[in-house]
Amino acid sequence: MLTPRRPDDVPRGRQTPTLLDDFHHVYWQLVQQRRGLADPLPEEDLISIGLAEVALGAALVERLRSIRWRTVADVLTAGGSPIDCAAALGLHPATSLSNELRAWAEAQREEGLLSDDEHRRILRLAADAAESEQG
Repeated sequence: MLTPRRPDDVPRGRQTPTLLDDFHHVYWQLVQQRRGLADPLPEEDLISIGLAEVALGAALVERLRSIRWRTVADVLTAGGSPIDCAAALGLHPATSLSNELRAWAEAQREEGLLSDDEHRRILRLAADAAESEQG
């Protein structure tokens, strides 16, 4: 079980299902403590488990953000509507889809997580989305 103290302590290659299991494990330990369902832990252990839950949660949020933008790019590539994508993301107004997608692509490129071709493709999708948002 992984018990990081910061999101950066979570290995990038750790699979999402494993990361979810890690989170669930520390979360459940804390729930048991809150509800008196387990023997009390020393404060030091509670702090460690609590920090792990917060760090794992932050890492999961970031991972899910990344996954969703890659999926948006896939949906747009397949011909999906930018308005439908924006609605699925809960973006209001829908005009923010192109800006959000562009920002995600730039961040992924800066981290070396997108190839030049993939980066250009996603920027083109963002530009197309911006055009459809205008019209």
